[in-house]
Amino acid sequence: VRDSITLSPEAALALLASEGEPEVAAQASPPRIMSPEARSALAAMIPRAAAHQTSLAPLFAQATALVEDPAFETMPAPVRTVIEALVREGGIEPATLDAATLRQALARAGPFFEAGLASLAVPGQGQNPASTHGDLKGMLLALRGLLRDVLGQAAPEPASSDRPAPPRRGLPPLGQPASPLPDMTEDPATATRRLAGAVDGALDRIRLQQAAALPDDPGRGPTRPDAMPADRLLELPLRLPGETPVLGLSVGPDGRAQKPGEPRGWRMRLSLDLADTGRIDGLVAVRGRLTAVRL
Repeated sequence: VRDSITLSPEAALALLASEGEPEVAAQASPPRIMSPEARSALAAMIPRAAAHQTSLAPLFAQATALVEDPAFETMPAPVRTVIEALVREGGIEPATLDAATLRQALARAGPFFEAGLASLAVPGQGQNPASTHGDLKGMLLALRGLLRDVLGQAAPEPASSDRPAPPRRGLPPLGQPASPLPDMTEDPATATRRLAGAVDGALDRIRLQQAAALPDDPGRGPTRPDAMPADRLLELPLRLPGETPVLGLSVGPDGRAQKPGEPRGWRMRLSLDLADTGRIDGLVAVRGRLTAVRL
């Protein structure tokens, strides 16, 4: 299936998905237009991804347990490198968090991965390698390819049926509690299949976050300049001592009417589920010099 979605005024990302690994390339395309074939592929992807998506928490629990297990050294070096990068860079440490760190973490949370690739491929637009370095979706795609080479004909183990609600446009974000570290007494082949299944489920969840931010009908051409943009749905693993919960966020306009000369208002909704506190939901709204916070 060929899927082409415009990611900037000058370029679109062409995703060629098949039974093997997807091929990625940039191509010229009119802005904000999706072909009928791409719209059909998107419509087919959403229910499939919703049925298989999983929280990022089990993935990070498995990756952390693998790195700490002595048998980790027996895995192929390229696989170890990506897993170590995932554990080290795939999230944020609240103890060292500041505005710049949060901004960088949001940019690398996964949904902007293809936009970063497209910006590198557009002549004259300038290259910014940091736009894709350390990106969560990029690391997961790389890890999935490496694990498939290791598994050969063996299929990834499907993720747990206990899945969080899938990301949907208009719904509030959902924080996900940390998963317990798995028992590493299982044989390496089973552990690899389990990790591959968690990677597939996490990728499906990121794809749903991307789909939720698309225009209502991307096939009808450019939207009005004053059209209200959709919220961006993002999820960030938090590297806490002994656990890695997932912070859910949505960032977008506050939905209020904008008067002439008045700045647009923005809001960030967040959700976090910790072992000691349970679920906490919050909202931060900004309009001009006014700020409101609600828990």
